[in-house]
Amino acid sequence: MKKVLFIMAVALMSTVVRAQSDGFTGSIDEYDLQGTWRVTGIEGYLLQLDKDPEFFSLSGNQAGRILKNGEDLFVNGWFISNNNKLHLVISNGAWLNFVIQEYSKDEGYMKLKSFDDHCVMLWSLQNYSSVPSLSVDNKKDSPRYSINGIRNDNPDGVYIQNGKKFIAK
Repeated sequence: MKKVLFIMAVALMSTVVRAQSDGFTGSIDEYDLQGTWRVTGIEGYLLQLDKDPEFFSLSGNQAGRILKNGEDLFVNGWFISNNNKLHLVISNGAWLNFVIQEYSKDEGYMKLKSFDDHCVMLWSLQNYSSVPSLSVDNKKDSPRYSINGIRNDNPDGVYIQNGKKFIAK
């Protein structure tokens, strides 16, 4: 009986290893993927789209977009599941499901394979931050802002003025 259980355990472990080897084995969460991703390479086709996509825009708190030669679809929702599988709910009622095969946060690069094996795409991140650019007022008495970007003329703790960080005393 022990021998049978041991053989079953070894078979189960090899299945898990094989499943993980199909994709990236690091840890990715939704925050890592926020931004605009340019499709830099595509092999095959996505059954859910009639044209090859150019960009995927993923956001944490609002609908994203898929740009395809002047025609846009919206990403109504998205999430990452076990073993780094990316799931996109798109506005035409379809789902796009991918296995993340390669990913580099530092280089802003990702390789995705569709669940049905009909498509492999390469994505490169276009923007690394969702923080809008700031215009700096160089006046001496310019307003002060909290780290969260809220105006505060009498701050305590860390604040930003003229694009520089200060500590209130």
